[in-house]
Amino acid sequence: MKNKFYYIGLGVVCTLSLTGCSDFLEGKSQDEVIVTTTKDYAELLLGSGYPSAAVAGYNNRLLDNLSDDVDFPQTVSESASFNLIEDDYFPRHTWQATFYEYGAGVELINTEYYQLYRCVMGCNAVLDGIDKAIGPQNERDRIKAEALAVRALHYFTLVNLYGEPYDYNKQALGVPLKLTAILQEKGSARNTVEEVYRQILDDLNEAASLLEQYDVTEKDFKINLPAVRILLSRVYLFMEEWKKSSDEATKAMEYGLGMWDLTTVTMSKDASGNDIYPQPNSYDSPEVFWCYSSTNWGKTNDVAPVPSESFLGLYDVDPNDVRFGEAGFYVSPLFTYDWATGTNKITGYQVRKSNLQTGNTTTVLGAAVRLSEAYLNRAEAYAQLGMTSEAISDLNTIRRNRIKGYVDQTDFPDLLEAIHIERRKEFCFEGYRWFDLRRYGMPAIHHDFQATASSPRMRYTLSEKDMMYTLPIPNSVIWVNQSIKQNASASTPVREGTNIN
Repeated sequence: MKNKFYYIGLGVVCTLSLTGCSDFLEGKSQDEVIVTTTKDYAELLLGSGYPSAAVAGYNNRLLDNLSDDVDFPQTVSESASFNLIEDDYFPRHTWQATFYEYGAGVELINTEYYQLYRCVMGCNAVLDGIDKAIGPQNERDRIKAEALAVRALHYFTLVNLYGEPYDYNKQALGVPLKLTAILQEKGSARNTVEEVYRQILDDLNEAASLLEQYDVTEKDFKINLPAVRILLSRVYLFMEEWKKSSDEATKAMEYGLGMWDLTTVTMSKDASGNDIYPQPNSYDSPEVFWCYSSTNWGKTNDVAPVPSESFLGLYDVDPNDVRFGEAGFYVSPLFTYDWATGTNKITGYQVRKSNLQTGNTTTVLGAAVRLSEAYLNRAEAYAQLGMTSEAISDLNTIRRNRIKGYVDQTDFPDLLEAIHIERRKEFCFEGYRWFDLRRYGMPAIHHDFQATASSPRMRYTLSEKDMMYTLPIPNSVIWVNQSIKQNASASTPVREGTNIN
């Protein structure tokens, strides 16, 4: 009976996987598959557990659109293929509690909740059987470690979407902990935020223990030991366990080739004479420990947001910051020649860090765990621990490699704020900002929205500690699992805007 449940569990994983099952699976029936070797399990994890283009891209688009790094374009032309109000731009951009239910509603399969749990199920299927897989012990250990670490990343995303911030209310409801692929008759109830975080730490620490027995693998799109160390540093940072966060960041720094000095990068040209821009989130960068999935800024085929005034203002302070500007490596303006004035006019922005540029030597997947996070995690932890000189040293290391002509500083009027600003710039449009805002005390932010060229431009405000800093569980999820209790944010009244014309 145990084996039958195991087969069914894997069958469900394959059904849910957007990439489908590889033909390495030997079918026994429509519901039963057999996975026996370490190679089989590695392929199952890659296809059903690791973040896919749909998962990472979908999450980052959602998280960026919620944060204060973006705003909505001044004018957008609607078409027969979409409607700005009904096609989720308005409800998401203005933090409406009903954004999952707009128009015809959002089917279960199209929710972030489902997509992430689909990957959790893939990891669980691997963990259920990897210890008995046919193959060398080192392969079993590596695959198990990868599954544990990737599952931890998925749960970290889930609990920060649907649970209250750990530093605000760790006893609040988080998300259900599902640790096996075996099907259950009844759905699981939600665990607390603290319980989910403890499981995340258990998974990451076990993964680190398994991986530290072996040499570090690099540039194979699989999570490795230094990436796990950085994830541990990130989780401890969110838990405000500053010493543990700094220690894990320091361990990660023992690996890799050091920071990439973008101020000295000389761009080459492609056959057409176009500049070839470096990709910070690809294996072209010596800072990258793990490159995974893909991400697009904005919805796939319609409207992308634009950087907000508050975000753009960060670079006015440091005009020599090579991450931004006409030749910026992270974000750059797009120009159109204005014949009336005889000048180039900014008509939009390109997030170069997330888009494939002509001439790159490696696949650009758009999301990565890289060394710069270790420095910024440690800088923040040091600052919180009162280790001011150490924090300043780490902050200078980041800025020295990003700002032309930078001179190391010995003092910052508000060191913690300076670190937060640097973090916002370094990880812009990678989904970090929304989670950071939650742990910074959930400050008041605003978005502007204009439905059509003739409509008034309206300002919508997310108030301090607004309930929508914790997203509602999609109703389509609760219909399937009635053991799940809805978040209070689901009852938030319609958010009204203020005319700013």
